[in-house]
Amino acid sequence: MSIQELVEMSVRELVDAYAARRLSPVEVLNATLNHAEKVNPAINALFHFRPEEALDAAAASEARWKARAPQGLLDGVPMTVKESVAIVGWPNTHGVRANRNLPPSSYDSPPTLALRESGAPIFAKTTMPDCGLLASGVSSMHGIIRNPWGLKWNTGGSSAGAGAAVAAGVGHLTVGTDIAGSVRLPSAHCGLASLKPTHGRVPHLPPDMMRMAGPMGRSVEDIARLLTVLTRPDERDTWSFPADATQYHERLGRDVKGLRIGMMTDIGFGPKPEAEVRRAVDRAGRTLAEAGAIVEPFISPFDFDAFAPIDMFLQVRGLAEINALPSHGEDGVNCYLRDWALKGAKYSGTDLYEALGQIARVRDSAGRLRAL
Repeated sequence: MSIQELVEMSVRELVDAYAARRLSPVEVLNATLNHAEKVNPAINALFHFRPEEALDAAAASEARWKARAPQGLLDGVPMTVKESVAIVGWPNTHGVRANRNLPPSSYDSPPTLALRESGAPIFAKTTMPDCGLLASGVSSMHGIIRNPWGLKWNTGGSSAGAGAAVAAGVGHLTVGTDIAGSVRLPSAHCGLASLKPTHGRVPHLPPDMMRMAGPMGRSVEDIARLLTVLTRPDERDTWSFPADATQYHERLGRDVKGLRIGMMTDIGFGPKPEAEVRRAVDRAGRTLAEAGAIVEPFISPFDFDAFAPIDMFLQVRGLAEINALPSHGEDGVNCYLRDWALKGAKYSGTDLYEALGQIARVRDSAGRLRAL
């Protein structure tokens, strides 16, 4: 099968082909690995390939499909995960060159376990910028990550390699992580679908009050299937929700007729949208209205810079991570990140406590948003 034929299939169509014995997981993984080998030198989206390990998993998947006993929704679907999603025995440098000699991970993060127990072969990790704190794909460890739609274009960050890989046709799905846009920005830059789940819906490690893992893929249907797999409790993440057995991929047939949709074109702070972006949002609103949705203005409750306390929190977090790095030279960490993070030393514990309180108020205000 050609990679073009594979890319045009949804995950649902792919596993249906496995069930009908029209395709095999080994065949699909080999096609994916061959394509990755061709495109990755240009986009730098993947590192630490484990083809033998993945092929063993694909062969086991093939045997299960032959026995008509698939293990889960993603059985045999080739997968990648962001570098910061831990896998036992795999590197976890957090995109920082200074960490290159650290020992490999000693644990599997919840998304890793969820993928494995669903039968998905994981064949590589995706590249990311230092500490996951840049909205671009520039890393002291990995170099520059390129957007496959235009090699001079920004991939967005911090799940930069994840976005570039799926956009280039390397696999259908991947798992990224997000605090302030790290799955959503690369997906927007690379033409993908993604979701930052509600906090606690997808467990991840280490536990965090704002960061969570999220699905990225080429269609809403595909990421809904991945979300179904990822949303399960894990007692190691103290924020994770109890299981509710929601099958997200089975809940996509809703008619938008009568559905109230709020359209926000100004968040109330920061840069105003470019005219072309505003026109695209307006077109989307008209399309939804023509389909029967009730599209109304969505007025932002923010008359202040709601991102400022988040920026302070991330700056202090970056400072703590840089201070904990092994001894390194000038090239051990991205210079732009380092210079920004070091400014976090000016904040006191009281400043950080107040910022966390402001973040909680921002979250509360966002949760109470209503259309006019």
